[in-house]
Amino acid sequence: MTNVASLMNDPSKVFEGIAALSESLTDEDIETARLQLLRGDFADDPMLLKAFETEDMRTVLQDSHQFKVAVKEGYQNMLKDEL
Repeated sequence: MTNVASLMNDPSKVFEGIAALSESLTDEDIETARLQLLRGDFADDPMLLKAFETEDMRTVLQDSHQFKVAVKEGYQNMLKDEL
């Protein structure tokens, strides 16, 4: 997986990637990512660590359904803001 911080150097690439990813993202993919976050697989990515340091975000991460809804809504909101 590409480090999120490296993608931030070219925002247009980030949103192109998000658009493509959100179209093909399955519930299983989202759950796999959630479990990876819970295991700490992305501990070397400071942006992801920062994103999940609040109590609200940790609560969402603990609940599979809430996490799936948040991911899907988040992608849609990011794409709307960019268009």
